[in-house]
Amino acid sequence: MAEDARHLAPAGSAPAEDGAAQAARMRKKLKGIRLAEGDAEAASRCSDEAGEQRQAASGSKNNQDDCDSGRPGESPDEHLLAQEHVRLQLSDLRRTLAKERTEMARWKAQAAKDQELSAETLRLIQAKVDLAENTIQGLRADLAEEREQRQKEANALEECIAVAEHERVVHDWEERLSGSNDRMLALDHKFRQLWHDMKKENSLLRADLEQARDALAQERKARAAEQQQHQARQSALSASERRAEALERELRRVHRAMRDAREQNELMRTIARIRSETDHSGKERLGFDGLIRKIDLVSDEVTDGAQSVAAFGPVGAEPRRRGTPSPSSEESRHARGKMGDKGKGKILVSGVTGYIGSHVARAFLDAGYQVRGTVRNVNKKVKHLQQWIDNGDALELVQADLLDEGSWGPACEGCDFLAHVASPFLLEVTEKQAEEKLYKPAVAGTMNVLRAAHKAGVRKVVLTSSIAAIENGPHPKELMSEPEKLWSSIDKGHPYMRSKTMAERAAWDFVKEQSEAGNEVFTLATINPSLVIGPPLGSANATSHEAVRRMLNREMPGFPNMFQSTVSVLDVAKAHVRALEVPEADGERFALAGQDTNFLDWCKTLRAEFKQYGYNVPTMRIPKFLIRIASLCDPSVKTILPKVDQPSYPVSHEKAERVLGIQFADEKETIIAHAHACLQLGVPGFKITKKYRKYMETLAPAQV
Repeated sequence: MAEDARHLAPAGSAPAEDGAAQAARMRKKLKGIRLAEGDAEAASRCSDEAGEQRQAASGSKNNQDDCDSGRPGESPDEHLLAQEHVRLQLSDLRRTLAKERTEMARWKAQAAKDQELSAETLRLIQAKVDLAENTIQGLRADLAEEREQRQKEANALEECIAVAEHERVVHDWEERLSGSNDRMLALDHKFRQLWHDMKKENSLLRADLEQARDALAQERKARAAEQQQHQARQSALSASERRAEALERELRRVHRAMRDAREQNELMRTIARIRSETDHSGKERLGFDGLIRKIDLVSDEVTDGAQSVAAFGPVGAEPRRRGTPSPSSEESRHARGKMGDKGKGKILVSGVTGYIGSHVARAFLDAGYQVRGTVRNVNKKVKHLQQWIDNGDALELVQADLLDEGSWGPACEGCDFLAHVASPFLLEVTEKQAEEKLYKPAVAGTMNVLRAAHKAGVRKVVLTSSIAAIENGPHPKELMSEPEKLWSSIDKGHPYMRSKTMAERAAWDFVKEQSEAGNEVFTLATINPSLVIGPPLGSANATSHEAVRRMLNREMPGFPNMFQSTVSVLDVAKAHVRALEVPEADGERFALAGQDTNFLDWCKTLRAEFKQYGYNVPTMRIPKFLIRIASLCDPSVKTILPKVDQPSYPVSHEKAERVLGIQFADEKETIIAHAHACLQLGVPGFKITKKYRKYMETLAPAQV
């Protein structure tokens, strides 16, 4: 700072330290001059006193006083000269003193001036220092702003680099997937239009929200009305049931009375015939065995007569219309499921623990068949199957594995029919894993089961295939008219699609080879369902539950714009029974594909139903380019990529309706029932909110 002060001092002015030193030197010199002036004045006084004494004692010969400055032996002239010399010296000293005083005054003025200049210089220096500090603070603030701006620019540059890297990855994969510059240009155009689409999507979402609110209000009103109608029907049904029970009791009483009367009449006639056939001479007597056969014949006739009377009802009652179930029809259906119908035979259902296999087994039990189901571990209890067995249903479980050929011989032994449902349904599988996880269990497992069924003499086989064995390759117009004539390619597509195609082709080839060889072989029918939805019977997880789980749990912020045909699992089970029983189904394929709807419609349906229970189901549409990026990490997303943002091409189900008589269930009701069942059965992965848990507490145990 001192150096800065010296540099900042004005030109021609001495520093403050030099002025002080000069002042000290001048004071010291002035002090010396004053001392010399005092000595000169003392000498002058002594000289004056000596002259006066000489004048007073002129002529005296005595020595001069000690104060006389003259030396003895000096003459008066010499003394005068000396005195004059002293006066001259004194004059010189006085002039020097005056000069020194003048110089001292000048130096004092110069010192005062220098002091003033130093103070002014200090003030200027302080002002410049303050200015410099302010400038430094401003520079520091500017430097901080510059650093912040540079950091923002660096962050923006990193984001740009990340976006550029993202775009580069997207471009690279787009080139690998399509190999077309036109699609790349279209993709760039979609990137530019993304913000406009998002704005439009927001407006559409607001409109959809309003529509959903209106629909929810209307739905609530409709449900209230339906609930009132249901209560009215329940009250009317209760009265009808009481009347029906009274009529049934009266019918049974009349039947018993008529049966007793008929038995007595037949017994009397039989006794008369026996007496007429008996020879009084003893030559022709009926033996004990003949008598027993006669009594059996009488019993059969009495039973047939009672059944004939029961068909017409009690005397005076109105005849029952054809096709109207009796009050005990429900009991009869359960009785068939418990005891089995030996006339319909026994059927083997593979994969009975699965999502579709459980429903197929239940449908055959309700239709009156004896069911034998295969499981991979017979010691591992499955809750709903064990409940069926405990309730007395005609169900037995045997252990078998698709890749263990020796396990299927004992499983098929004694069975009249086969419903082969077991097959892996995996979407998150790579091409390297497909051979072990898909192709071998699907193809080799199917052949193991069919060969064992052929050796066991099974008469008919219903094979559960998939729409994936049809729609991977053909043109949309053909899917809409005659899908059963089409086959998927086994050279391209997702591994699951190829596995189902290869397994079904292997089954048809086996039947054809045996027929051409002249061997008696079972008849074959295949069921090709689309995406199967509907309430499960057990709590085991299944691939069909994934979309519903992701919607309810909000595992994704939205869903793609994609159409998908679906079918209820109850309709699939019914189709298996009808394909086994209808002769026109022999040697045929049946595409089961119900309504072709959008995943976003699923989201809206579930949102309207489950919002009251605290579920926030997403309804936003995810653009295709994000689905393409996600497919790079998730193999299951890759299967739906070709269908995103594509028009709807519904698969024709005319053949299933015409031959099998299937009336497809409503999709909205099915998806709602699917979600409720998964939550109430405790399927793993489904989150249960507090509101829904309270709702479950209000349900009866039989409803959960």
